[in-house]
Amino acid sequence: MLLTGRYEQQRDNLMQQSFNMEQTNYGIQSVKDTKTVVSSVTLLLAVIAQPAMLISAANEQLIKVYYLHSINQSINQSINKFLGWPK
Repeated sequence: MLLTGRYEQQRDNLMQQSFNMEQTNYGIQSVKDTKTVVSSVTLLLAVIAQPAMLISAANEQLIKVYYLHSINQSINQSINKFLGWPK
């Protein structure tokens, strides 16, 4: 009877250790999966942000072109006035 109790205790200990190892492996896999998801989302956000940055840069260039065009028109109008030419 005493040996049976020891065997049962050893069996219970091994079952508990096995359960603990499974839980640890599950936790490790969960961390790996989370890392993969975070990396994927970070990459996705970078890809999404890229067109927005390009649009912003293009808008800045358009504003500069418009500003230069306005200056050019003003200069042309001033020259035409000075020379007395029609518009």
